[in-house]
Amino acid sequence: MMTPSPRKTPLWVAPLGVILAIAAIWFGPRPDWVDSFATLAYDVWEGVVEYLQYAVGAFVLAWIVLHPVLKRRMLARRRWPRLPQVAREILFSVATQVVFLATAIWLFWTDSMGAANMYTVVADYGVLYFGLTVFMVLVLHDTAFYWTHRMMHHPVLFERVHRVHHESVDPTPFTAYSFHPLEAIVEQVSFVWAVTVVALIMPWHPAAIAVGSTLQLIFNVIAHLGYEIYPRGWHRLPVLRWKTPATHHYMHHQRVGGNYGLYFRWWDRICGTEFRDYEARYDQQFATTDRSPRLDEQAQLRQSVRVGKRVDNG
Repeated sequence: MMTPSPRKTPLWVAPLGVILAIAAIWFGPRPDWVDSFATLAYDVWEGVVEYLQYAVGAFVLAWIVLHPVLKRRMLARRRWPRLPQVAREILFSVATQVVFLATAIWLFWTDSMGAANMYTVVADYGVLYFGLTVFMVLVLHDTAFYWTHRMMHHPVLFERVHRVHHESVDPTPFTAYSFHPLEAIVEQVSFVWAVTVVALIMPWHPAAIAVGSTLQLIFNVIAHLGYEIYPRGWHRLPVLRWKTPATHHYMHHQRVGGNYGLYFRWWDRICGTEFRDYEARYDQQFATTDRSPRLDEQAQLRQSVRVGKRVDNG
């Protein structure tokens, strides 16, 4: 029996999330952060602009400027994404920025968290240590992301929350922050957890946290780019092979039940959740001038629903 196409999450979920997030900010524990609506609007606007800069920039660069070079590596099955999909992704991504801000305000309600370990002169510990701090933020965030992502694939959470992100079967750079408001809270908590652990256990520079946050957005956009920009044989390079290229996460959107990691492959490898044909799929993009066969959209959507409805057993 044919499985029906999945229902779409109502668009009103995004503005409702915005309203609740603004209320949480306005009546939150840090009124000095939002002494006026203009201040609140400016903070939200900064997040929205950063998201749009990277998403639009990546789309123009990969889908338009470099398409003649990258077309053999195109992961998306359409030359152009559908406008309704992009509009929905932007709507939920903008709502995510407001939820991110509200969550951060509630989590960082005291300025003393990790302050004893903060330093302000990079030369005090050197550039290599600065880089190590950034790397530790990414490692801890990847750990939190993997396990919360696995949690989101429980049938109940998938159907009611995570479905928003997986409605983009063919992701675009605009998919990066396309989350249900509840998932946006989880996403922000996982990143803040990583930052907090680093701040509590090792000397840290504020700029290292800022760099980690920017890299999080860049790697997120690349994961949903729709093109593979990593080089041939990437998965065979020593050390670097553990960094996930775009194909790794794109397969997750197509098949749903695997490849849960964001930056690195190691949790998927340890837990046996990496798709067995991932490396073969990666090589296939470089082995022929013809694009590999794709499942038609309805078949992939039906597959997503079937996998998303069952309990993830690893």
